[in-house]
Amino acid sequence: MVRELNALAHPLLSTEPGGRTGDLRPLSALVGDAAVVGLGEATHGTHEFFTMKQRAFRHLVAEKGFTTVALETSWSGGCGSTTTSRAAPAATPGSW
Repeated sequence: MVRELNALAHPLLSTEPGGRTGDLRPLSALVGDAAVVGLGEATHGTHEFFTMKQRAFRHLVAEKGFTTVALETSWSGGCGSTTTSRAAPAATPGSW
């Protein structure tokens, strides 16, 4: 089973936000022509999961044309995010 997992695994360059997302190309292949993609996480609030999701969202917007992102979060966290996103200028794929 380990051999099979190693054959299917794709190395990630980083979990940190920013930078290039070319290492996420296999994600594009998995997404295909889907209109909705769900990204879960094993824990809530873990730095590495949160920053990796940021990279995945940027990749999906820039490479697959997604225009909407929804996050599961606490009420207080969601209120802050909504306020921030409404006040921020519109993001374009090249503006990150």
